[in-house]
Amino acid sequence: MKGLDRIEIAGFGEYRLEMSSEINIGLSIDQRKIVYQIEVTGPVREAFHIDKNPTWFGDVNGHDPTFFVEYDEDVSAVPPSIAIIPALANIMPIAWVYGARVTVPDVDAAFLQSLEGVRRGYTGMYHPDLKFDGELVPGKVTTNPLPQRGGSPLVFYSGGVDATFSVISKIGKSPHLFTIWGSDVFFKQAEKWAAMDRSHRTFADRNRLAYSTAKTTFRSFLDYRSLSAIARDAGGTSWWHGFQHGIGLLGHAAPVAWLHGIQRVVIGSTHSVFSPPDTKCASWPTIDGFLRYSGTVIEHHDFYAMRQDKVHAICRRSKRRGIDVELRVCWQSRDFGNCCTCEKCARTLLAIEAEGFEPSEFGFNLTDEKALVIADKLRSGKIRPTIHWRPIIRLLEDRPVDASAKPHVAALLESVRSLRTVPEAPGSLQPGGLSVRPTDPVETLHAAE
Repeated sequence: MKGLDRIEIAGFGEYRLEMSSEINIGLSIDQRKIVYQIEVTGPVREAFHIDKNPTWFGDVNGHDPTFFVEYDEDVSAVPPSIAIIPALANIMPIAWVYGARVTVPDVDAAFLQSLEGVRRGYTGMYHPDLKFDGELVPGKVTTNPLPQRGGSPLVFYSGGVDATFSVISKIGKSPHLFTIWGSDVFFKQAEKWAAMDRSHRTFADRNRLAYSTAKTTFRSFLDYRSLSAIARDAGGTSWWHGFQHGIGLLGHAAPVAWLHGIQRVVIGSTHSVFSPPDTKCASWPTIDGFLRYSGTVIEHHDFYAMRQDKVHAICRRSKRRGIDVELRVCWQSRDFGNCCTCEKCARTLLAIEAEGFEPSEFGFNLTDEKALVIADKLRSGKIRPTIHWRPIIRLLEDRPVDASAKPHVAALLESVRSLRTVPEAPGSLQPGGLSVRPTDPVETLHAAE
């Protein structure tokens, strides 16, 4: 149990003495940049990069152990009680796990009140493996009404399927796009970030949408070696996926939302209602959906849509509205773009083909050589279809395939027919259950507008 150390007293055996963990957070704002001063004592110190050799994340972000967020606009007018939220959103899950006491000079009232619901979301996900104790003790609590009220939602935008689906779904409300540098593209990948930023800005300009960015060290000021060990012991995969992803991202939007009077912040769902019930992911509706700050609510967007539903909507709605979409799903490519031969690229471009569209229309430069590479990987087992491929396979099985023109499609269907190793997906994909697409998300979303 975190927060406790063991000692032995001669003749009396082993005893446990509680050692308190304290985290004190201050901040300074210099025009576009918020820098957090974090003082840590007690066992929770191991969770932070303090007097330690930097890990891989520290290396790719320039060996800077401090936590800062640098926006592309002046945030000096943002109240300190709002400006503290990016730090608290990333630190409170740590404090809860370690039973730590967090002190700050000032905090937004809506954010403070929402934390109990967020904590309950984590507790429900990790019970009984972890207890979520700890507390936030502010010097004062400030109510921050929005200085103005805008009608556009802010949507986290990475160019991936989940984010693009959310943008396409909200396009009628002129969403404000928000992209973070430091989440999965890092500071040492400056050229890749520049290409990504240009692509996102072009997409925003072409569709007359607002666009903001933030450069942040929120993934390099923590020690993931200690934190991910906790996540794995509790049945998860990593601290990032199981505890930080979601709330840690959402906190960054608080200053932007206050400045622009944004009443709704949208983050695309990573999973869906059809995911296994024991999934451990911090970006979950029972966690994200409880977060609040100032006059802003959080929408965990469309937990009822599977990935293939999202691809279906992106393909059809973008063509219907004349929106050029360039998906970016690949993290293996050294440059900005899609390699087209990794598992995620292959799964996504095949999902597009299953909908009757060409991958080249959506940012995939699928050459004949790359199609053959995918085919070889499928036949050799280097790419092994899992539950996530099932909707793609079901759709492709109903389409005539020219093996010479689409060898990767033929290889996928051949491997499935010969081995039948792909498990049935839960819920909608089991025999006798719902269809692959119970409702047309495009029509549903169109009707909602």
